[in-house]
Amino acid sequence: MTRSSERETYQRVSHTCSGLRGSEGFVAEARIGQRYKKVDAAWVIWEVVDIGADLEGIRHCRIVDVNDRTNKKLISEKTLTNRKLYQLVSEA
Repeated sequence: MTRSSERETYQRVSHTCSGLRGSEGFVAEARIGQRYKKVDAAWVIWEVVDIGADLEGIRHCRIVDVNDRTNKKLISEKTLTNRKLYQLVSEA
């Protein structure tokens, strides 16, 4: 996918995206500035820099490696807030 087509399908919606709640293994919400680490790769810390939704309404968070800002990912909010996959390191 090219950068321009990615921008077209990725619509910015807000600074927060609400995840599934507590007992289901998800944090309450992702916010810009929060930092996460992947459960099985704790040496990389990811920071949320943008939050939005694609044309189908699926919420995504753009995250960057705090030690290498060129290392970026677009990840679904549901995946990022799943405590089995990512651990919240610091609040925004």
